[in-house]
Amino acid sequence: MRMIISLILFPLALNVMACGLSAQVPGTPAPGAPLPADSPQETAAPELLPRSDALPDPAPLYPNLSKTPKASRPAVSAEAAPAPTPYVSPEERRVIQQRLDKIRALASRNPESISLLKLASTALSVEARRNYLRAYYVTVCMRMRQMEPRLGGYIREFERERIRAIGRSKAPQIPTHSRDG
Repeated sequence: MRMIISLILFPLALNVMACGLSAQVPGTPAPGAPLPADSPQETAAPELLPRSDALPDPAPLYPNLSKTPKASRPAVSAEAAPAPTPYVSPEERRVIQQRLDKIRALASRNPESISLLKLASTALSVEARRNYLRAYYVTVCMRMRQMEPRLGGYIREFERERIRAIGRSKAPQIPTHSRDG
């Protein structure tokens, strides 16, 4: 019986105390009472966003590559357009490929490259093997660029090809190199 009475009286006591506290707060008018004359009236809301005509035109999605520039799309300069690749004869390609093979063999004998290759061969997971092989090819190609800077485009192509092959295969293979150079 005491429990029921205390359960009924407790919420009533909380309600009375809450009403008493709100009445004791100085400076707050009672609900429904008119506002005092010295209180600030409603002011205009500040303008948070600029007008729509104040914003610049959005950038075009595609550059204007035509000879005659349009008003809405500026023309792209000649420096921004990629230069055409020069023709390389099959004989030159064979010579370049031989040179790439030689410098790749030399660069793969670098101690840093050898240690990355060993780490890749002993990696416990496929993802770790991929990461070590990526680091290996980046290191080898960086060394190749130091040895033969004029073949940078061919080295970059080789590097991209090898790194893409690592990502595509389910179990990337560790490269083996012959000791002849």
